[in-house]
Amino acid sequence: MKKISYLLIGAISMLAMLSCEQDELDKTSTSQPNMMAQRIVNFKSEVELKSSNHSPMELDSMVWYVEAALNMTYGHPHLSYVDRRTDSLWVGVEFHDGCLVSGVDVANTYHTLHNFVAQQFLSYSKTDKHIVVVDVRKEGENADGAGIWVYSTVGSALAESDLKITSNPFQFYDYFHAWLPGRCNGYNNQYPTTDNAPMQLLRHLSKNDRMHYINNHHYYFTDIVVGVNPADPFQFFNNDSQTSNVYPTLVYFEDEWQRTCLSPADMFFLLDHIDDVLIDGLGVSYPGKVPMNIEIIYQSPVGKDMVLHLYYCDFAIKHYRHWPATDPVDPVLMDA
Repeated sequence: MKKISYLLIGAISMLAMLSCEQDELDKTSTSQPNMMAQRIVNFKSEVELKSSNHSPMELDSMVWYVEAALNMTYGHPHLSYVDRRTDSLWVGVEFHDGCLVSGVDVANTYHTLHNFVAQQFLSYSKTDKHIVVVDVRKEGENADGAGIWVYSTVGSALAESDLKITSNPFQFYDYFHAWLPGRCNGYNNQYPTTDNAPMQLLRHLSKNDRMHYINNHHYYFTDIVVGVNPADPFQFFNNDSQTSNVYPTLVYFEDEWQRTCLSPADMFFLLDHIDDVLIDGLGVSYPGKVPMNIEIIYQSPVGKDMVLHLYYCDFAIKHYRHWPATDPVDPVLMDA
């Protein structure tokens, strides 16, 4: 009898392990992008109906689907922002049958995280506000359950009327500070332009063949890694610069740059080589993923007589919407 009991327990354990493995395979088994999108849509529909019949899920799959559903529906990483704020929330989930999260807990977790994102959006006081990106990750997994962190970023989109939308954004009258995000020669009524040089760069990233998905709402993103920034600078030689033989990108400007301005040629160099930094530089650590939600920041490192031109970004797998695309919507509160 004991032998039969042990066999029965072993069989149940094996089934539980197989169900976990199968659940994880379900998320990634299809090679058709439209099928993946449909699975995300189906997941969102089920949890929003609060269906008690929703199937249990393996933890990694639940985290993946929750993040994908929130970003597909609400994320606006294709826009440029003048103000971004990130907030976070921790929730706990329990395991059932050894490694699965019950269908009820899956739905409750989604609603808790969704409502947190919605509350953050509603309390953000800036105009033209959007959810930029939502990052969901697990932490502290043990035999009983795990913790789930959500990091939600909201921002105020930069109005396109404040940016030049010509194919050549940096004309002969555009000279920008190397150490401030503004114009050296001030605002010129005859040649109006934004006074924010980093935003001019961001606005035109989509003209780079390798970053065509930027500023394109037809793409959504999954498997997001947020807050990537380099530990060391990447340096590139600038043959076009008229004021410096070496033009490091990511970027060290030598002390002379603190007394001079970036020329239109230098700004185009930055624009043309952003992909060298973000894709060939940082991107090697994230194979299969592309940079998105990009920020450009000027800093002056303490104790160094130079200026540092930094790129901060997230990395994610990009997907093209294979049905008539609609703009992402902003969240509304739902009863948990």
